[in-house]
Amino acid sequence: MVTPPSTDAASLKPLRAYIAAPADIDTTTLRRLLSDQNVAVDDAYSPSVGGPLTDTILKSIRSADCAVAIITQDSWTAYEVGLCDAFGKPVLVLATP
Repeated sequence: MVTPPSTDAASLKPLRAYIAAPADIDTTTLRRLLSDQNVAVDDAYSPSVGGPLTDTILKSIRSADCAVAIITQDSWTAYEVGLCDAFGKPVLVLATP
């Protein structure tokens, strides 16, 4: 008899999401919504990775399961979206008007 893998919430590995957003965008609500769904959040400004900014971005994106990108007219977020695409990470893009 084959036992199916457990699908209860306690046994599932929490997802990691990378938030790509300009520094002046408040991501508090987005972070709370993701956290409420048991999704760990990282971004370029997280001190947990450390090191030069480009290294921080690369490490954070590589360890993420997906990304949420907030695109504004004057941001470098497209760079991070390109890295996500190169690493095969799905991206939810939110664009400001």
